[in-house]
Amino acid sequence: MSVDKRFIVTQHLKTEKHKQAAKRVENDTKFLSMYTGKDIPSESTLRKGYVNEIYENTIQKIRNYVQNKCIWVSIDETTDVTGRYVANVVIGILNETERSKMFLLHPEELEKCNHSTICKLFDRSMHLLWPNGVQHDKVLLFLSDAASYMVKTGEAIKLFYSKTIHITCLAHAFHRIAEVVQAGYSKVDKLIANVKKVFTPTLTLPPEPILTRWGTWIKAANYYCEHFEQIKLIVNSFDDNDAVSIKNSKKCLSDKNIEAQLVFIKSNFGFLPDLITRLEKQEILQVDSISIVEEAKEKLIKINGEMGETIKIKIQSVLLINKAYQTVLKILEILNGKEDTDGLSEYWSLNDLTCMKNCPITSVDIERSFSTYKNLLTSNRQLF
Repeated sequence: MSVDKRFIVTQHLKTEKHKQAAKRVENDTKFLSMYTGKDIPSESTLRKGYVNEIYENTIQKIRNYVQNKCIWVSIDETTDVTGRYVANVVIGILNETERSKMFLLHPEELEKCNHSTICKLFDRSMHLLWPNGVQHDKVLLFLSDAASYMVKTGEAIKLFYSKTIHITCLAHAFHRIAEVVQAGYSKVDKLIANVKKVFTPTLTLPPEPILTRWGTWIKAANYYCEHFEQIKLIVNSFDDNDAVSIKNSKKCLSDKNIEAQLVFIKSNFGFLPDLITRLEKQEILQVDSISIVEEAKEKLIKINGEMGETIKIKIQSVLLINKAYQTVLKILEILNGKEDTDGLSEYWSLNDLTCMKNCPITSVDIERSFSTYKNLLTSNRQLF
């Protein structure tokens, strides 16, 4: 340790903040020992003597579960509260009988996030799963979001994992369509934002868009369409001088076009939040997922007007250009009795096709892993 660093650490150890934190840790140990009647080991004992063994046992259980089976792999990254780039690798087996449970195989902190680092992470994870030799032909499916670096990763890994197809999350695809709707109706967006500011946070509020929850803006628009008169009556009863948001909300509510726009959104896009929720369900079968997606696609391409044309273009970019999704559709047709295998990869065996019967088409499992990770870093778990 350098002299400067040693000096900084020494000074920190003398601060009241450090002493109070150390005292809290010591008191926690005494508290647990008193009320459990057990000897409580120190944090360092747990970390040095138990964590590594538990980790190795868990990894071995995953290896035993996927042994000699085809698998799917999903990767995504997030930025945690400390500003670190953290990527998770989630896997599950592919079989013709049911959707398997998923495993968090390997979380890793990345210096930066691009297709190069994700490719290396993918390969390291496969070596962790198969330490005696990677079974490249057992990796049939790679799931991710539609970020450009993930698309590049999907192409790059095919050099070594020739059977692997890359599907971008279809639940996220419909959220991106919902974002196009939001961008096309700025007046409705402004109404929702201003009415939210009118009410105190302690009250039960109307639905509001949440950036990390897909489809919530459409859900909020549905609510305003269903309860427009009641919302207008309540807001108009307030004094304009009490808050700028009240004045802005009244202005939005008096706009002659706002009601028609809300009706159009609800009648044509109101089903999207429920659709996304259905796709996010765990253990949903592939045939059900595909049915939901195709049904929604048919509804969306029938929408008329300028927004309808915009949505059709967006569908082209998020669904039809997703080549792996077209491959999954082709496999589903074969599984349903169509006698035509044209267009499928020459590397795939007949057994590989049967394994794809219940493959996932969304990456929501990995989003759930981040929810758990971020919960571990919340202030009520880090501070006491």
